[in-house]
This record gives sequence, C-alpha cells and structure tokens, in this order.
Amino acid sequence: MTIFIEPFRKPNEHMTFLVSLLYGELAQNKKVVFFSSIDYYNSIPEEFRNKIEFKEISTSNSSLHIIFKIVKLTISILNTYKNESGVKVFLLSSRSYSNIFLKIHSLFLIKRVPVFAFLHGELQNLSSKPSLSHKLDGIAQMMLYKFDSVFKTNLKFVIISDFVYKKLCARLNSELPHFISMDLPYYYGQESCQGSPEMYSTLTISTVGVNSLNKNSHYLNFIADTFSKEIINEQLKLCIIGRNENIKFNKLIDVPDLGAHHLMDPEAYSNRILQSDLLVFFNEDDKYNLISSGSYFDCIKFRKPMIALKNTQWEYNFQKFGAIGKLFDSMDEMNEFIKGILDNKKLIVSYYEKLDQARNNTDIVFNLQKYSEKFQLK
Repeated sequence: MTIFIEPFRKPNEHMTFLVSLLYGELAQNKKVVFFSSIDYYNSIPEEFRNKIEFKEISTSNSSLHIIFKIVKLTISILNTYKNESGVKVFLLSSRSYSNIFLKIHSLFLIKRVPVFAFLHGELQNLSSKPSLSHKLDGIAQMMLYKFDSVFKTNLKFVIISDFVYKKLCARLNSELPHFISMDLPYYYGQESCQGSPEMYSTLTISTVGVNSLNKNSHYLNFIADTFSKEIINEQLKLCIIGRNENIKFNKLIDVPDLGAHHLMDPEAYSNRILQSDLLVFFNEDDKYNLISSGSYFDCIKFRKPMIALKNTQWEYNFQKFGAIGKLFDSMDEMNEFIKGILDNKKLIVSYYEKLDQARNNTDIVFNLQKYSEKFQLK
C-alpha cells in the first residue's frame, strides 16, 4: 500500500509530478490511499481518481498551522497504518520546520514505516535569500540535511532530479548518503502529437508554467521589441501560458486573464501549448539551479521544440535525454535564430525526432523498473 499526503497545494499544482507517481504505484498493483483537500483531489485526472481511495483533510493559509498540520497528520497516519505490512508514505509537499520535527520523531520509531518526503522549490532558499523568512528557512534546511547525513531513519528525502541533487551536495559541501535522487520518469499519457504538426503562416512562441522574475520571464519583452513589426503583421505571435507573477508584459504579448484562479485550467493550458510552435525559457543558474524544472518534460509531452538561454540544467537534460531544441548564450543569438525560423518555419521539423527519442528515454511506461527500484521497502 502507498499512502499519498498532499497537505496544502492548490488544485492542479505539481500535477505532472503527481500523476507520474500515481502511475508508477498503480502500475505495480499497489493500493493507493490519497490524503488531500477535496479541491486538490478533484483536480487529479479522472483516470487516476477512479483507481485510488480518497481521504479528505482540511486546508489552511496560515504557515504556522501548515507546519504543525503536516507533523500531526503524518504521525497520525503512521500510527494508523503501523501494523500493516508493505506500507510506505509519500509526503508530496512539506515545510523544512515540519521536516525537522518528523526527522526527530523518526529516530524513536520502533515500527519503521518508510516516509518519502519530496523536496521541491524550497531548496532554492539555500542559495537565494530575498527575505528574512527565506534566509531562516535556508539555515533550517542546511541543519536538517547535515543531521540527516548522520542519522539514517525511516524518513527519506527525495529529489526528483539527479542534477539538483548534485547541485545540493555542492552547495552543502558534503554528500547526502541517505537521500534518494532520481530523474523522475514522467507519465505523458496520450497528449503528444505523433504526426507532423500543421504549419500555420504565423509563428507562435510561448512561455509555459509560472512567469516570474526568478525565471527572467520579462525577457520575452526583448523579443517583442525586436519583432514588433512581425507581430503587428501577424507573422509572429508571442504568448503566455500559465500564471503571471507581477511581470509587466509588452502589450503585443498575448497574456491570458486567469481571473481569480491560481493556475490556468488544464485543458486551456494544453490547448495553448498545442497551438504553439516553440516554447521559450530564460532561466539562469544563479536563480534556478536548485529547482527541478518540469518545463523540459512539457516540451516532450506536447512535442514542441524549446529555445532557451543556456544554463547547466538545460545542458544536463539535453545531454542525458535529448537535445530537443536550441540553447543560446544571449538574447541576440536567440533573436537571430527566430529570424531564421520566420524565413523558413520548416527548420523546426528537425527537432521532432529528438523529441520522440527523449520521450522514450523519460516515459515512466518504459522505465517502470528504474522507478520502482528507488522506493523498494527495505
């Protein structure tokens, strides 16, 4: 049995990551019990909801309440299922302070039910410190991971990127022997296009995911400024796909109105990607080197080549899984490439074979054994 706990995420957050884990467990004929809010549960694709047992938990916007809620809920679940054999717990989201409590608690457990705590964007607090709360969180994490390297317990931290794991070890200047790291195989489903995409006269370039200063999403304005004539003449279209975190975009850029919604509706998100020709990224190492970006896998899922400013994470992905687009040293280089595509849009076709190869390399359907070995009960 595998117990999933999602204590605070909003509907559709980290959904690609979640459905990959769900597929990995269900494909091994594991019973899955899922603890979350009703809103989050309802955002899970129906094909998975129909196969799991749901347990509703309350939500809160208070950071302090979330910390204690994670601890209380996790310990309660461990006590409830401690006498059942073959049980493991996936703590999908957590807080560093709650993980400290859980790590200390795990030292005294007699019945060792494995808890796998997945680490996400919080790791960036170890290097990027824009506020006092982030600084304190980074210090707490550093102490916790050093502590974890000494004491092996049933609580295991999981990083879903070997690249991020290596960066974290370098940041801490030490190995993390009890961590689990893996390039998580993704569940792509049936959404990718296997035929040649239809070539429209307008070239559409889009960002995907959350648009923020950390991702340099405002660099899209540089492309809009360079190609304003082409945009007005409908030779080029620039789009935002996802949430915008206070970036002021050029009026020539198509920015969706999400209203009161935290994230774009999954169907609208998919449709806008499918209507794009290229997906564009501007991430830099110093702002985004401890976060595993799922955007590379969105490109594969929807069979869309990427263009991006060069950084070590993209270089790692290109080398290990496939060069599914082109990386640039500067915005000037990227703009020159876009000019070439505007003159001959069929140049994009050369990347489709790489996208298909990368899909085979990263699809959990073909890599189930590699996935299951990471979470074997010992």
